[in-house]
Amino acid sequence: MTPSVASSSSLSPPPPPPPPPSSSSSSLSSLPFTPSFMTSTPAFQTPSSPSTPESSSSQAALSLYGIARRHCREEILVTPLRWTGRHLELLQCSFGKPLAEPTTAATHSMTEEDYSEERSGTLHLEDFFRYYYKAQFREQGIRLLLTRDGSPLVAYDAVRLYFNGCVAKRMECVSLCLRGDDQEALEHRRPVAGLIDRSHIELLRKETIGYRSRHYNPPILRLYNKKWRKISPPEPLYDPYIVALLIGVAQQKRRHFQEVNSSEEAVHGMVFSQVLSTFYSKGKSEVIGEEAYMGWMYLYQANIPSSLLDMFEDANTPPSAPPSVSVQVITISYAPLATLRARLLELLSPETLASAVHYTSSPGRKRKYDGQGTAQPSSREAPSG
Repeated sequence: MTPSVASSSSLSPPPPPPPPPSSSSSSLSSLPFTPSFMTSTPAFQTPSSPSTPESSSSQAALSLYGIARRHCREEILVTPLRWTGRHLELLQCSFGKPLAEPTTAATHSMTEEDYSEERSGTLHLEDFFRYYYKAQFREQGIRLLLTRDGSPLVAYDAVRLYFNGCVAKRMECVSLCLRGDDQEALEHRRPVAGLIDRSHIELLRKETIGYRSRHYNPPILRLYNKKWRKISPPEPLYDPYIVALLIGVAQQKRRHFQEVNSSEEAVHGMVFSQVLSTFYSKGKSEVIGEEAYMGWMYLYQANIPSSLLDMFEDANTPPSAPPSVSVQVITISYAPLATLRARLLELLSPETLASAVHYTSSPGRKRKYDGQGTAQPSSREAPSG
Protein backbone atom coordinates (compact mmCIF):
# COMPACT_ATOMS: atom_id res chain seq x y z
CA MET A 1 0.00 0.00 0.00
CA THR A 2 1.40 3.35 -1.01
CA PRO A 3 1.83 5.63 2.00
CA SER A 4 -0.12 8.86 1.94
CA VAL A 5 1.54 12.25 1.65
CA ALA A 6 0.54 13.18 5.18
CA SER A 7 2.21 10.14 6.70
CA SER A 8 5.44 10.68 4.74
CA SER A 9 5.69 14.32 5.75
CA SER A 10 5.27 13.41 9.40
CA LEU A 11 8.26 11.06 9.26
CA SER A 12 10.73 13.54 7.64
CA PRO A 13 11.72 17.08 8.68
CA PRO A 14 10.23 19.94 6.69
CA PRO A 15 12.36 21.28 3.83
CA PRO A 16 14.41 24.43 4.57
CA PRO A 17 12.89 27.72 3.43
CA PRO A 18 14.15 29.07 0.09
CA PRO A 19 16.90 31.70 0.31
CA PRO A 20 15.75 35.32 0.00
CA PRO A 21 16.06 36.79 -3.48
CA SER A 22 19.16 38.90 -4.04
CA SER A 23 19.85 41.50 -6.66
CA SER A 24 22.53 41.06 -9.28
CA SER A 25 24.57 43.86 -7.77
CA SER A 26 24.82 42.13 -4.38
CA SER A 27 25.91 38.87 -5.95
CA LEU A 28 28.53 40.64 -8.04
CA SER A 29 29.82 42.52 -5.03
CA SER A 30 30.75 39.24 -3.37
CA LEU A 31 33.35 38.54 -6.04
CA PRO A 32 36.98 38.98 -4.94
CA PHE A 33 37.55 41.71 -7.56
CA THR A 34 35.62 44.39 -9.37
CA PRO A 35 36.09 44.54 -13.13
CA SER A 36 37.04 47.90 -14.58
CA PHE A 37 33.80 48.21 -16.54
CA MET A 38 31.79 47.83 -13.32
CA THR A 39 33.57 50.53 -11.35
CA SER A 40 32.01 53.88 -10.59
CA THR A 41 33.14 57.13 -12.17
CA PRO A 42 36.93 57.01 -12.70
CA ALA A 43 39.18 59.13 -10.54
CA PHE A 44 40.04 61.55 -13.35
CA GLN A 45 36.35 62.29 -13.99
CA THR A 46 35.67 63.43 -10.45
CA PRO A 47 38.55 65.61 -9.24
CA SER A 48 39.63 65.11 -5.65
CA SER A 49 37.22 62.22 -5.11
CA PRO A 50 38.34 60.46 -1.92
CA SER A 51 38.74 56.71 -1.83
CA THR A 52 36.55 54.63 0.45
CA PRO A 53 38.20 53.47 3.70
CA GLU A 54 37.71 49.82 2.78
CA SER A 55 39.42 50.15 -0.59
CA SER A 56 42.21 52.29 0.86
CA SER A 57 43.02 49.86 3.67
CA SER A 58 42.90 46.83 1.39
CA GLN A 59 45.16 48.39 -1.24
CA ALA A 60 47.59 49.86 1.30
CA ALA A 61 48.82 46.42 2.34
CA LEU A 62 49.51 45.29 -1.23
CA SER A 63 52.56 45.68 -3.42
CA LEU A 64 52.21 46.48 -7.12
CA TYR A 65 52.47 42.79 -7.95
CA GLY A 66 49.96 42.08 -5.20
CA ILE A 67 47.51 44.55 -6.70
CA ALA A 68 48.01 42.98 -10.13
CA ARG A 69 47.36 39.49 -8.73
CA ARG A 70 44.24 40.58 -6.87
CA HIS A 71 42.84 42.19 -10.02
CA CYS A 72 44.22 39.56 -12.38
CA ARG A 73 41.32 39.90 -14.83
CA GLU A 74 42.14 43.53 -15.46
CA GLU A 75 45.02 45.03 -17.42
CA ILE A 76 47.09 46.48 -14.59
CA LEU A 77 50.76 46.10 -15.57
CA VAL A 78 50.66 47.96 -18.88
CA THR A 79 52.55 50.82 -20.51
CA PRO A 80 51.70 54.25 -19.01
CA LEU A 81 50.04 55.31 -22.26
CA ARG A 82 47.39 52.66 -21.56
CA TRP A 83 46.74 53.73 -18.00
CA THR A 84 43.12 54.50 -17.24
CA GLY A 85 41.11 55.85 -14.35
CA ARG A 86 41.31 52.38 -12.82
CA HIS A 87 45.07 52.74 -12.40
CA LEU A 88 44.62 56.10 -10.68
CA GLU A 89 42.05 54.51 -8.40
CA LEU A 90 44.36 51.65 -7.42
CA LEU A 91 47.28 54.05 -6.87
CA GLN A 92 44.96 56.41 -4.95
CA CYS A 93 45.71 59.38 -7.22
CA SER A 94 43.25 62.19 -7.89
CA PHE A 95 43.16 65.52 -9.70
CA GLY A 96 42.00 68.80 -8.25
CA LYS A 97 39.92 71.32 -10.11
CA PRO A 98 41.88 73.87 -12.19
CA LEU A 99 43.07 76.85 -10.18
CA ALA A 100 43.50 80.37 -11.49
CA GLU A 101 47.01 81.58 -12.20
CA PRO A 102 48.49 82.85 -8.93
CA THR A 103 49.91 86.30 -8.43
CA THR A 104 53.70 86.34 -8.83
CA ALA A 105 56.31 89.09 -8.89
CA ALA A 106 56.22 89.11 -12.68
CA THR A 107 52.46 89.57 -12.52
CA HIS A 108 52.39 92.78 -10.52
CA SER A 109 55.90 94.21 -10.09
CA MET A 110 56.74 94.95 -13.71
CA THR A 111 55.10 96.10 -16.92
CA GLU A 112 55.67 94.92 -20.46
CA GLU A 113 57.93 97.94 -21.03
CA ASP A 114 60.40 96.49 -18.51
CA TYR A 115 61.03 93.46 -20.74
CA SER A 116 63.19 93.55 -23.85
CA GLU A 117 62.55 91.09 -26.67
CA GLU A 118 65.55 89.03 -25.58
CA ARG A 119 64.52 89.05 -21.94
CA SER A 120 60.91 88.14 -22.67
CA GLY A 121 61.81 85.49 -25.25
CA THR A 122 58.86 86.41 -27.47
CA LEU A 123 61.07 85.82 -30.51
CA HIS A 124 60.84 82.08 -29.83
CA LEU A 125 57.04 82.22 -29.91
CA GLU A 126 56.73 83.29 -33.56
CA ASP A 127 56.45 79.73 -34.89
CA PHE A 128 54.50 78.80 -31.76
CA PHE A 129 51.58 80.97 -32.89
CA ARG A 130 52.20 80.75 -36.64
CA TYR A 131 51.75 76.98 -36.54
CA TYR A 132 49.66 76.91 -33.38
CA TYR A 133 47.45 74.15 -34.78
CA LYS A 134 50.44 71.75 -34.78
CA ALA A 135 51.32 70.03 -31.51
CA GLN A 136 55.06 69.87 -32.22
CA PHE A 137 55.29 73.65 -32.63
CA ARG A 138 53.35 74.32 -29.44
CA GLU A 139 55.65 72.02 -27.51
CA GLN A 140 58.80 73.29 -29.20
CA GLY A 141 57.85 76.94 -28.64
CA ILE A 142 57.58 76.57 -24.86
CA ARG A 143 60.75 74.49 -24.83
CA LEU A 144 62.72 77.26 -26.55
CA LEU A 145 61.12 79.91 -24.37
CA LEU A 146 62.27 78.20 -21.16
CA THR A 147 65.77 77.09 -22.25
CA ARG A 148 67.23 79.96 -24.34
CA ASP A 149 68.73 83.39 -23.63
CA GLY A 150 70.53 82.46 -20.43
CA SER A 151 67.64 80.54 -18.91
CA PRO A 152 68.52 78.40 -15.87
CA LEU A 153 66.91 75.36 -17.52
CA VAL A 154 68.15 72.88 -20.11
CA ALA A 155 65.97 70.43 -22.07
CA TYR A 156 66.27 66.69 -22.63
CA ASP A 157 64.11 64.40 -24.71
CA ALA A 158 62.51 61.96 -22.30
CA VAL A 159 61.63 60.97 -18.74
CA ARG A 160 62.41 57.43 -17.62
CA LEU A 161 59.94 55.39 -15.59
CA TYR A 162 61.73 52.92 -13.32
CA PHE A 163 60.22 49.61 -12.25
CA ASN A 164 62.04 47.17 -9.97
CA GLY A 165 65.20 49.24 -10.22
CA CYS A 166 65.35 49.15 -14.02
CA VAL A 167 64.14 51.49 -16.75
CA ALA A 168 60.76 50.06 -17.69
CA LYS A 169 59.68 52.78 -20.09
CA ARG A 170 61.23 55.79 -21.80
CA MET A 171 58.31 58.22 -21.70
CA GLU A 172 58.45 60.74 -24.51
CA CYS A 173 58.28 64.35 -23.36
CA VAL A 174 60.58 67.31 -22.77
CA SER A 175 62.53 66.96 -19.53
CA LEU A 176 63.44 70.39 -18.12
CA CYS A 177 66.47 70.16 -15.81
CA LEU A 178 68.67 72.66 -13.99
CA ARG A 179 71.57 74.09 -15.97
CA GLY A 180 75.01 74.42 -14.38
CA ASP A 181 78.56 73.17 -14.31
CA ASP A 182 77.86 71.19 -11.15
CA GLN A 183 75.18 69.27 -13.05
CA GLU A 184 77.36 68.28 -16.01
CA ALA A 185 79.24 65.50 -14.22
CA LEU A 186 76.14 63.97 -12.63
CA GLU A 187 74.53 60.84 -13.99
CA HIS A 188 71.11 62.03 -12.87
CA ARG A 189 70.49 65.73 -13.35
CA ARG A 190 67.94 67.44 -11.14
CA PRO A 191 64.69 67.68 -13.12
CA VAL A 192 62.46 70.71 -12.63
CA ALA A 193 59.47 69.67 -14.72
CA GLY A 194 58.25 67.67 -17.67
CA LEU A 195 56.69 69.29 -20.75
CA ILE A 196 54.34 67.68 -23.26
CA ASP A 197 51.48 68.68 -25.51
CA ARG A 198 48.09 67.05 -25.11
CA SER A 199 47.90 66.09 -28.80
CA HIS A 200 51.35 64.49 -28.51
CA ILE A 201 50.00 62.20 -25.79
CA GLU A 202 47.03 61.31 -27.99
CA LEU A 203 49.32 60.46 -30.92
CA LEU A 204 51.55 58.26 -28.76
CA ARG A 205 48.50 56.53 -27.28
CA LYS A 206 47.09 55.74 -30.71
CA GLU A 207 50.39 54.14 -31.69
CA THR A 208 49.98 51.60 -28.87
CA ILE A 209 46.90 50.08 -30.51
CA GLY A 210 47.90 50.69 -34.15
CA TYR A 211 45.75 50.93 -37.26
CA ARG A 212 47.78 50.28 -40.39
CA SER A 213 45.22 49.07 -42.91
CA ARG A 214 45.77 50.51 -46.38
CA HIS A 215 42.14 50.00 -47.31
CA TYR A 216 38.93 50.84 -45.54
CA ASN A 217 38.10 47.82 -43.40
CA PRO A 218 34.94 48.31 -41.28
CA PRO A 219 35.51 45.31 -38.93
CA ILE A 220 39.10 46.35 -38.19
CA LEU A 221 38.02 49.96 -37.76
CA ARG A 222 35.32 48.97 -35.27
CA LEU A 223 37.87 46.93 -33.32
CA TYR A 224 40.26 49.88 -33.33
CA ASN A 225 37.56 52.27 -32.08
CA LYS A 226 36.64 49.84 -29.31
CA LYS A 227 40.24 49.68 -28.13
CA TRP A 228 40.55 53.44 -28.35
CA ARG A 229 37.48 54.09 -26.23
CA LYS A 230 38.90 51.76 -23.60
CA ILE A 231 42.16 53.65 -23.08
CA SER A 232 41.19 57.20 -24.05
CA PRO A 233 40.41 59.40 -21.02
CA PRO A 234 36.92 60.94 -21.17
CA GLU A 235 38.37 64.22 -19.85
CA PRO A 236 41.81 64.99 -21.36
CA LEU A 237 42.50 67.52 -18.60
CA TYR A 238 42.80 64.60 -16.17
CA ASP A 239 44.94 62.30 -18.31
CA PRO A 240 46.46 59.35 -16.38
CA TYR A 241 49.64 59.70 -18.46
CA ILE A 242 50.28 62.99 -16.63
CA VAL A 243 50.40 61.04 -13.36
CA ALA A 244 52.92 58.62 -14.88
CA LEU A 245 55.07 61.58 -15.93
CA LEU A 246 54.84 63.06 -12.44
CA ILE A 247 56.02 59.75 -10.98
CA GLY A 248 58.85 59.57 -13.54
CA VAL A 249 60.04 63.11 -12.74
CA ALA A 250 59.94 62.28 -9.02
CA GLN A 251 61.95 59.09 -9.60
CA GLN A 252 64.64 60.98 -11.49
CA LYS A 253 64.78 63.67 -8.78
CA ARG A 254 65.09 60.95 -6.11
CA ARG A 255 68.06 59.45 -7.95
CA HIS A 256 69.60 62.91 -8.11
CA PHE A 257 69.17 63.30 -4.34
CA GLN A 258 70.82 59.93 -3.78
CA GLU A 259 73.73 60.82 -6.07
CA VAL A 260 74.49 64.12 -4.31
CA ASN A 261 73.74 62.69 -0.84
CA SER A 262 70.86 65.07 -0.22
CA SER A 263 68.50 64.47 2.69
CA GLU A 264 65.63 66.48 1.19
CA GLU A 265 63.44 63.44 0.53
CA ALA A 266 64.16 61.94 3.95
CA VAL A 267 63.16 65.19 5.66
CA HIS A 268 59.86 65.63 3.84
CA GLY A 269 58.97 61.99 3.14
CA MET A 270 57.98 62.93 -0.42
CA VAL A 271 59.37 64.29 -3.67
CA PHE A 272 57.87 67.30 -5.41
CA SER A 273 57.07 66.88 -9.11
CA GLN A 274 55.51 68.99 -11.85
CA VAL A 275 54.53 68.74 -15.53
CA LEU A 276 53.63 71.47 -18.03
CA SER A 277 51.05 70.64 -20.69
CA THR A 278 50.13 72.71 -23.73
CA PHE A 279 47.15 72.11 -25.99
CA TYR A 280 45.06 73.77 -28.70
CA SER A 281 43.41 76.41 -26.54
CA LYS A 282 41.88 79.67 -27.70
CA GLY A 283 40.36 82.52 -25.75
CA LYS A 284 38.11 85.42 -26.59
CA SER A 285 39.73 88.24 -28.55
CA GLU A 286 38.39 91.47 -30.00
CA VAL A 287 40.68 90.97 -33.00
CA ILE A 288 39.69 88.17 -35.34
CA GLY A 289 42.50 85.66 -35.81
CA GLU A 290 44.25 86.41 -32.52
CA GLU A 291 42.28 84.02 -30.32
CA ALA A 292 45.40 81.86 -29.83
CA TYR A 293 47.18 84.73 -28.07
CA MET A 294 44.47 84.54 -25.41
CA GLY A 295 44.99 80.79 -24.92
CA TRP A 296 46.41 79.01 -21.90
CA MET A 297 48.30 75.93 -20.72
CA TYR A 298 48.22 73.83 -17.55
CA LEU A 299 50.80 73.21 -14.86
CA TYR A 300 50.38 69.97 -12.88
CA GLN A 301 52.03 69.80 -9.46
CA ALA A 302 52.08 67.02 -6.87
CA ASN A 303 54.00 65.76 -3.85
CA ILE A 304 54.81 62.12 -4.63
CA PRO A 305 55.09 60.11 -1.37
CA SER A 306 58.25 58.11 -0.82
CA SER A 307 56.09 55.06 -0.12
CA LEU A 308 54.69 55.21 -3.67
CA LEU A 309 58.17 55.56 -5.15
CA ASP A 310 59.26 52.56 -3.08
CA MET A 311 56.42 50.53 -4.60
CA PHE A 312 57.85 51.13 -8.08
CA GLU A 313 61.42 50.43 -6.92
CA ASP A 314 60.40 47.04 -5.48
CA ALA A 315 57.13 45.74 -6.89
CA ASN A 316 57.11 42.80 -4.46
CA THR A 317 57.23 44.85 -1.26
CA PRO A 318 54.04 46.43 0.09
CA PRO A 319 54.23 50.12 1.06
CA SER A 320 55.10 51.14 4.58
CA ALA A 321 52.35 53.78 4.57
CA PRO A 322 49.20 54.18 2.47
CA PRO A 323 50.26 56.29 -0.54
CA SER A 324 47.96 59.03 -1.73
CA VAL A 325 48.59 61.63 -4.43
CA SER A 326 46.56 64.77 -5.05
CA VAL A 327 47.50 66.54 -8.28
CA GLN A 328 47.11 70.31 -8.31
CA VAL A 329 46.20 71.87 -11.68
CA ILE A 330 47.12 75.52 -12.37
CA THR A 331 45.94 77.51 -15.38
CA ILE A 332 48.62 79.71 -16.99
CA SER A 333 47.50 82.27 -19.58
CA TYR A 334 49.77 83.17 -22.49
CA ALA A 335 48.87 86.85 -22.29
CA PRO A 336 50.68 89.05 -21.66
CA LEU A 337 53.41 87.40 -23.74
CA ALA A 338 56.14 89.72 -22.47
CA THR A 339 55.93 88.20 -18.99
CA LEU A 340 55.11 84.60 -19.93
CA ARG A 341 58.69 83.35 -19.49
CA ALA A 342 59.11 85.15 -16.16
CA ARG A 343 55.77 83.87 -14.88
CA LEU A 344 56.57 80.29 -15.87
CA LEU A 345 60.01 80.36 -14.25
CA GLU A 346 58.58 81.87 -11.07
CA LEU A 347 56.04 79.05 -10.83
CA LEU A 348 58.53 76.29 -11.70
CA SER A 349 61.62 77.41 -9.80
CA PRO A 350 60.46 77.17 -6.15
CA GLU A 351 59.66 73.47 -6.73
CA THR A 352 56.84 73.84 -4.23
CA LEU A 353 53.09 73.72 -4.62
CA ALA A 354 51.96 77.08 -5.94
CA SER A 355 49.05 77.07 -3.51
CA ALA A 356 51.54 77.14 -0.63
CA VAL A 357 53.62 80.00 -2.05
CA HIS A 358 51.75 82.41 -4.28
CA TYR A 359 48.08 82.42 -3.37
CA THR A 360 48.74 84.31 -0.14
CA SER A 361 50.59 87.13 -1.91
CA SER A 362 49.29 90.66 -1.94
CA PRO A 363 47.23 91.70 -4.98
CA GLY A 364 49.18 93.31 -7.77
CA ARG A 365 48.84 96.70 -9.33
CA LYS A 366 47.24 97.26 -12.69
CA ARG A 367 49.45 97.41 -15.72
CA LYS A 368 49.18 97.92 -19.43
CA TYR A 369 48.40 95.03 -21.72
CA ASP A 370 50.43 95.09 -24.96
CA GLY A 371 50.52 98.88 -24.84
CA GLN A 372 46.79 99.14 -25.41
CA GLY A 373 46.00 100.60 -21.99
CA THR A 374 43.86 97.60 -21.03
CA ALA A 375 44.02 96.85 -17.32
CA GLN A 376 45.45 93.46 -16.44
CA PRO A 377 43.78 91.98 -13.34
CA SER A 378 45.93 90.49 -10.60
CA SER A 379 44.08 87.16 -10.76
CA ARG A 380 42.26 85.43 -13.59
CA GLU A 381 39.56 82.83 -13.58
CA ALA A 382 40.62 79.38 -14.65
CA PRO A 383 39.08 78.55 -18.04
CA SER A 384 37.63 75.11 -18.53
CA GLY A 385 38.86 72.56 -21.06
